[in-house]
Amino acid sequence: MPLPPIPTQIAGQVKISTKDTPDLKKRPAPAKPVVMETHATEWLADTEEDLSEAEVALAKIKTDHRTITRNERGGKSIASAPEKPKRIIRTGPPSLFVLDTNVLMHDPSSLFRFSEHDLFLPMTTLEELDNHKKGMTEVARNARTVSRSLDQLVAGTSGSLDEGIPLNKLGNQDVSGRLFFQTKLTTQALPEGLPEGKGDNLILAVVSELQKTRKGQ
Repeated sequence: MPLPPIPTQIAGQVKISTKDTPDLKKRPAPAKPVVMETHATEWLADTEEDLSEAEVALAKIKTDHRTITRNERGGKSIASAPEKPKRIIRTGPPSLFVLDTNVLMHDPSSLFRFSEHDLFLPMTTLEELDNHKKGMTEVARNARTVSRSLDQLVAGTSGSLDEGIPLNKLGNQDVSGRLFFQTKLTTQALPEGLPEGKGDNLILAVVSELQKTRKGQ
């Protein structure tokens, strides 16, 4: 690659003027305040007005939300409590519920959740409870809990089991029904097509017989 030609003239000199150099010792002049335009001032006024209206509306909502009644005698403020749903009271005879094993193993306290109604436990339900008591599963624990509750209800019972055992015997005052056990084998035939010997079908046979012997419940 060839070299560039040798320069034939002397390079020029650049003269720097001292007038353009700022004096760092002097403070800069203060900036002039910028006057806002008229439309910006009007916008700020409208915004403040909107905010005040929103605050008034919010205060009104809070006041309406608090339902306060004045006590005429004492003059004290009493917050009105929400009304509880009224319990429907039956005028007829109590119903008779036949409990399946799954109901008791799912919720051991279901024995005491039927208020004024009576309960009936078939032999099949008691046998299946005994078969599920062993183990450390939740189902086994629930089965043992139900079994203990039944033992406590039966303990010290005088008279025949056919008369029923008061469910409030253990101190559960929310229930007023009675507990009945199946003490005799059922003679009710199963509907055609249902195999015999199956637990659920045996319970259905008991229900069918109770519909005939305990009419009205």
